[in-house]
Amino acid sequence: MNNRPGWVFYTSLILLAAFVGLGATNPERLSEWAGVGLQFTTEHFGWLYLFATSGFLLFCIGIARGIGIGVC
Repeated sequence: MNNRPGWVFYTSLILLAAFVGLGATNPERLSEWAGVGLQFTTEHFGWLYLFATSGFLLFCIGIARGIGIGVC
């Protein structure tokens, strides 16, 4: 078995580095692009976005309660 990271890892690393680099060098542009992305998502996938974020929040609360963090 090969223990080296594959192409998915390196692609994710490059995208993450570009995102962090853009945020560090030009936060206004990153904020503008993030706003446009959020607006597009909520306009075209409103209910799906609402259910996905609510479901993720409930999942996190369930995990927190399961390991005894004392949430809710």
